[in-house]
Amino acid sequence: MIKSGQCPLNSEGFNQAHWANTSTSMIQGEQISHATAIGKAADLLSKAEFPLIGGLVTDVNGVRSAMALADACGAIIDHQDSQAIFRNTRVLQDSGWMTTTLTEVRNRADLVVVIGSQVLDDHPRFFERILQPKPQFLKKPRQLILLGPWDGRKIPTEIKGNNTTVIKTTMESVAELTAALRAILAGRPLDKNQFAGVNISILNDLASRLKTSQYSVLAWSAKEFDTPHSELAIEQLVELIKDLNKTTRSSGLPLGGSNGGISANQVCTWQSGVPLRTSFATGQPQHDALLFDGQRLLESGETDLLLWISSLRSDQPPPDTDIPTIAIGHPAMQFKRLPEIFIPVGIPGIDHTGHMFRMDNVVSLPLRKLRETDLPATADVLSQITARLS
Repeated sequence: MIKSGQCPLNSEGFNQAHWANTSTSMIQGEQISHATAIGKAADLLSKAEFPLIGGLVTDVNGVRSAMALADACGAIIDHQDSQAIFRNTRVLQDSGWMTTTLTEVRNRADLVVVIGSQVLDDHPRFFERILQPKPQFLKKPRQLILLGPWDGRKIPTEIKGNNTTVIKTTMESVAELTAALRAILAGRPLDKNQFAGVNISILNDLASRLKTSQYSVLAWSAKEFDTPHSELAIEQLVELIKDLNKTTRSSGLPLGGSNGGISANQVCTWQSGVPLRTSFATGQPQHDALLFDGQRLLESGETDLLLWISSLRSDQPPPDTDIPTIAIGHPAMQFKRLPEIFIPVGIPGIDHTGHMFRMDNVVSLPLRKLRETDLPATADVLSQITARLS
């Protein structure tokens, strides 16, 4: 149930901050001084041949300092959610896309198609803040279409109504359905009456509504496309938007930003000229979406040290790995395996000020300090380690 004015994700974050249980650095569980932890971390990084800086669950300044540290020690830098991030990035790199902003959707979109059902979990206020308000520049109510795995998933009463249509299908079928929609819009004949269990009459109706709308928006979360070659499904959606723009107006709205992924990718791009999955081993940024995939590097044993950053959430510890690990993170973080070094830091937006990029990529939002603490900011800790390396 969506409750006005409340965000479950924020509530969870404040609860985690309330149970913060340490402000002391540790080496393999034994308390040490902050200065000693900084020195030990710098020593480990200086001896590593192929270090990986991962997690990046932090604010803009934290990522900027992580980039400077990666440059100083020749590390690879990647976000923990980059598998989802690069489903979108590959499409953008290969063919480009046409996207919009949250404000444009709220004020101008007369038809919104939400692909997938996890948006209720990952962006619980998206419907309340963006889709429910009356569009400022429209005289008629907005139409909402929910397309995805809604079988057994209760749709909140707040988004039900005469203007909401549900089309039940699997995420694996989105590419097929989108291709069928493109064929209908292009006037090409189709040789069957159902596509992925969806009747052709439903697709004809959706195609007609997309074609006659003044401003349609297709919203999706790349995280939910957890299937082989999922970027091809996203590419079909992007190409459908391009098709629609030949006769009307349409845009995409990639929904993301959980765990600071959008902030990390934005900072990496403007600092180095290339997105995440970038190595500084040669003294200059080199981007390779496959070679420098952090998860792949850990699984293959190609990296010999992991520096993990997670200051926003306590439930995002470093992965369980046999290589030496430095954890810089939330003071209430719980570990599957104790890292060699743990340096607790303040929580952005609670313990210190900062900035985060909004999920539509276009706005940097300020984070305010809400309480006093002795915990340093992630950016300060990383800068201190970098200073020891120079």
